[in-house]
Amino acid sequence: MSDSEHLARINVSFARRLLVHDLAGRSAPAGPTSPRAISGIGAYRNWCARADAIGFPVAGMSMVLELTEDSIVVYSATFVRGRPKRRAGALPLREIAQFTSARSLTKTHIVMLLGDGGIIEFEAMTKRSAQRFVDAVLTQRDRSPWS
Repeated sequence: MSDSEHLARINVSFARRLLVHDLAGRSAPAGPTSPRAISGIGAYRNWCARADAIGFPVAGMSMVLELTEDSIVVYSATFVRGRPKRRAGALPLREIAQFTSARSLTKTHIVMLLGDGGIIEFEAMTKRSAQRFVDAVLTQRDRSPWS
């Protein structure tokens, strides 16, 4: 995908705190959800299972999210430069009910609430880039004819 085909792009990683919820009950089997209770790879696998259960296409621990006219396309990231590598899937903008970013003491979080009640959280490098991406997504979603 060339730079002219996407409206915004951000590199994100899975949220170590495992904040992925499925209010409809389709999430992964119950297990330890405390980050202290499982290893790093266990936390990642749990996050992947829950994200997949709510319909979010996971592309790895580090992903590139690109905004297009009608969806957020998820790519795996190249190792060195973090550029889009392999397309994992797309999430239609009409499925996003709310989208926000927040800064904690050490991390910037991007939280997405889907229309069916699923919540997924990512970590981003900077609050500024996260907020720009969130604003671009919400603007594009609200200007679409189906919103």
